[in-house]
Amino acid sequence: MDENKTPATEEITAPEIEETEAPVMEEAPAAEETAAPEADDEKVLLKVKDLKVSFFTPAGEVKAVNGISYSLGYNEVMGIVGESGSGKSVEAYSIIGLLQSPGKVIGGSIEFEGEDVLKYNEEQMRQLRGNKISMIFQNPMTCLNPVYTIGNQLVEALM
Repeated sequence: MDENKTPATEEITAPEIEETEAPVMEEAPAAEETAAPEADDEKVLLKVKDLKVSFFTPAGEVKAVNGISYSLGYNEVMGIVGESGSGKSVEAYSIIGLLQSPGKVIGGSIEFEGEDVLKYNEEQMRQLRGNKISMIFQNPMTCLNPVYTIGNQLVEALM
């Protein structure tokens, strides 16, 4: 046997990886101010401040979002990127009030057009969702197929 080759029976171990907490986004720098649709002085559409979301499981608390803060003005676009499991979807579900048990917002605030949506009741959240704020879900099995027209897909779903 060639001395540079590893025998097939030798165990190969992966290097140890140090566990760390998910990265926390810092507050975004102030963006160029844009005019709001209304005539008031409010320029911030969405403001998330020190948002903390945890899941309480039999094994203990899992901190999914740990103090994220940012603001988004009218006519601004923002993308949230991160590794799988870093809390992107949990944050979005929290904003639109669709976070399911055992998840719970344990700190911070979420303001949409100056109102704290964490204080909304279910009826107020229903009025907000779809009318003023919405989410494009990432589950590919529930999305529309870009190959077919939306009309054909809706008709198929109703049949």
